[in-house]
Amino acid sequence: MGNGGKIFKTVNGGTTWTLITHPGITANYQNITVDFVDSTTGFISSRDNTQPGSQHFMLHTSDGGNTWTQQVLPFSSRVYSAAFWDANNGWAASDGGSSTTGQIARYFNSGLGVTETSDISTNFVLYPNPTRGIFRFKLDNMTWPLQVIIYDTAGRKVYETKINSRGDNMVEFNPQNSGMYFVTVNDGEKMYSRKLIVKKE
Repeated sequence: MGNGGKIFKTVNGGTTWTLITHPGITANYQNITVDFVDSTTGFISSRDNTQPGSQHFMLHTSDGGNTWTQQVLPFSSRVYSAAFWDANNGWAASDGGSSTTGQIARYFNSGLGVTETSDISTNFVLYPNPTRGIFRFKLDNMTWPLQVIIYDTAGRKVYETKINSRGDNMVEFNPQNSGMYFVTVNDGEKMYSRKLIVKKE
């Protein structure tokens, strides 16, 4: 755990440890928590320090750590704790700070990953939601201009734009596929995320 993105595995009760290497895990990652529900299925909460506002996500393995997939967490600060009671259900909570309040997200294995965060401190609304692509947002306590980045459920950045003024809050997002996406808004100091459902038809 910690900076550097290193993950180690033991199969003999901790007597020896083997470094796990995988293309999906880089030295830019700061790993925070680890939780395995059995010998094959586990989760690591992490963030990529090279991303604006430090993108937060969960790394998931179903083969004992040989391969890892990335699932975006809708948090504006690092993960403080994560716990899973089986391979399909779990919770994650984030740190709070001087400018942010702790957030909570529930994980469920519906094929789409992490659900929407619950953040009582910020009135961040996307509308219409669901949408065919184009949407607007309402957000308090931010400083313009804002950077808007949209990720798919695999953690891939699929859209990015800059919003220069409070009145210019329309995002012309036009993905090819329907599904769930995560919209992150960042002013350089604070970042907030919400789930967006796109229905093309």
